[in-house]
Amino acid sequence: MPARLLHLHCDLTAALRIVAHWWEYPQGVPLEGEPRREDNGWATLPLDCDFMPAARWSTLARDADLFYESFDQGRGWAEIVCFVASRPVRHLRISGDPEESLDEGALRAEPGASLQSWSEVRAFMDGARWREEVRPGG
Repeated sequence: MPARLLHLHCDLTAALRIVAHWWEYPQGVPLEGEPRREDNGWATLPLDCDFMPAARWSTLARDADLFYESFDQGRGWAEIVCFVASRPVRHLRISGDPEESLDEGALRAEPGASLQSWSEVRAFMDGARWREEVRPGG
């Protein structure tokens, strides 16, 4: 079963408003589950943003720092996108199609070895390691 989470550095109400505007959904955001406010001041939205062009991520990052993580075991693909202060930190896209795959930047959790498979991204997600990446001075 796929898992997709978009984390934004803002309160939950602002996150829903920002994403609705970004995706041009005046009736609300098509979430895949319940959004939640995190104890670190971030909002988490279960939302499918897979394989968005880099320019779309840059547009969203103007309004809030973001961390997106997803994997789909059945398709064998995964994605991580991280922007801080409107700057790209990491964009990893693992796909069976080399034309769609990306490996740009690095996370603090990847010293010397980048994530290489959907299962590594899943382990990253299962450990909620995005929190380490967004913590100041991490």
